[in-house]
Amino acid sequence: MKKLITLFCVYFFFLPFIKAQSCLPGGITFTYQYEIDNFASNYPGCTEIDGPVTIQGPYVYNLQGLSVLTRISNDVTIGVALNLSDFSGLHNLQEIDGYLFIHNSPKFVDFTGLNALRRVGSINIQNNDSLRNFIGLENLTGLLLRQKKPKLIC
Repeated sequence: MKKLITLFCVYFFFLPFIKAQSCLPGGITFTYQYEIDNFASNYPGCTEIDGPVTIQGPYVYNLQGLSVLTRISNDVTIGVALNLSDFSGLHNLQEIDGYLFIHNSPKFVDFTGLNALRRVGSINIQNNDSLRNFIGLENLTGLLLRQKKPKLIC
């Protein structure tokens, strides 16, 4: 019985460390849809990325394969994403410790899919002519927003 109690205590002590595993300290770049689709199988248990994340190019159509992510401890750049229309797939992402830089992605209208995002270092938006509002960022507690010329919005 004593062994069972000890095992039970050890399990609950290490449970938070087992569930949230960080990975990729050097970061990752996604250029093709199959890289996103295979993320969970290529990096099993990875829910927090330590390095910068870049999503770029016309060969990315959705972010569903990144649904396991809860935190990115660095910068996130989404650029020249000609076929991305929303952030669906990042619906479990709660924190971005660096900046979120979105550029040259003409289909984004709002931030739908980032509804769980509570904290981000700053947001930099450039050349996204269809972006009309900030729907999807309602849970942010505060942010530094740069839109062409630096401007602080709280």
